[in-house]
Amino acid sequence: MNIPADYKPDWNLYQLWHEEKPGIITLDLGWRNVSPFEELPHLGMLSLLYQEETENGFISRAESERLAPVEDRLIEQILQSQPSAHVAFFTFDGARRLVFYLSEPETFSIAVDSLMKDVPWQYHVQVVENDNWAYYIEFLYPDAYSMQDIHTNSLLRQLEQHGDRSEVPRQVDYHTLFEDEAEAQRYAGRIAEEGFDSVHVEQSENGFSVEFKKTHAVDFDTIQENVYRALNHIEEDGSGFFGGWGCPVVK
Repeated sequence: MNIPADYKPDWNLYQLWHEEKPGIITLDLGWRNVSPFEELPHLGMLSLLYQEETENGFISRAESERLAPVEDRLIEQILQSQPSAHVAFFTFDGARRLVFYLSEPETFSIAVDSLMKDVPWQYHVQVVENDNWAYYIEFLYPDAYSMQDIHTNSLLRQLEQHGDRSEVPRQVDYHTLFEDEAEAQRYAGRIAEEGFDSVHVEQSENGFSVEFKKTHAVDFDTIQENVYRALNHIEEDGSGFFGGWGCPVVK
């Protein structure tokens, strides 16, 4: 299998609601740059049913510790059985789904059945031929809001590593970029009405940037609330791009 040079592993996780139930997707974002990958057009999914399900449909800590090495071994053996890629875990409704893209869909179920003979977990197998990465792109890959949750978690981990006290309010800078000046000006007006400060539009080599600030703590919930407010005012069919947030470390 010739893995594209543009592929770089980039594993991240985010939470979502699906069919009115909570779920967690742990995804290799690196495949998005090269998908659909024509050598692996078929979707394969191995669902491991939990033995100790919590109230929200997730796995207990004790069972998770027992299952982790089993998952690692299954993934390794499936990848060895045929040219394939493991792209995600989808934790939802009492099961952990191991998601693959395959070159040989007809052998996936056979390989899984053989591998699961000595594994003390019930399981289901699903194969979708010629999915062409639709499940990855249309369902697994995060939308703009979930992608910002990923970025927020990454920044908060960096702040924590530097000894930051997230509960202490400080100035937080936000940034968006637009190709169209009129869109940028409309956005600046809307974001000022949301209570953000120092809102201004500047022309740059890439378009028109809107910079704005707000003073608040940097725990996840507070950041998420303000990021979502900023995202809500970017026109879906427009040229706007939310560039993220940043702040100083407070010790």
